[in-house]
Amino acid sequence: TFAKSDTATNTVGVMTNYFAGYTLGIAASSTGADAANLIQAAGEGNEQTVVGRISSIGTVTGVTGAGITEQEFSNANNTQYNNTWGYKVTNLNTTTSTNYLPAPTNTTSISMDTTDAANANTANNYNIAIGARVDTKVPKGNYTNTFVIQVVANPIPYTITYNKNTEDTVANM
Repeated sequence: TFAKSDTATNTVGVMTNYFAGYTLGIAASSTGADAANLIQAAGEGNEQTVVGRISSIGTVTGVTGAGITEQEFSNANNTQYNNTWGYKVTNLNTTTSTNYLPAPTNTTSISMDTTDAANANTANNYNIAIGARVDTKVPKGNYTNTFVIQVVANPIPYTITYNKNTEDTVANM
């Protein structure tokens, strides 16, 4: 089966008056072997079921960017995606994305979108959906993982020029 989170409740809104804009990123909340996997809580025998992340992010024909389209990911004939999951972010400012991407595996942020101007009056809203494709051998239940969504101000670019013909005193060069 193919299941995805309800994007109506997974909205992140970003507003800033910082004139250089921001970069929106996603990172795992921890590192280690299970950082990128969906983990089901241990059952009666203290066993855990792990659903691994999508591992391939090749370019999809006719789609901007890389990843696996929702149509391709949910197609029952594409069994190579069984027992995998990924995330999808939509409503981007810089590009259109309808693809599921591999989950981040460490605490280093992966850039999802960037702006280069302030948006102090109207928020940029992003929907971040989680999609999992599991076969009938995987036990039903709640699978979890934790991510960190980061919004970081862009650096302000400065241009410094030197006029070698100046008559001003220049020292300590």
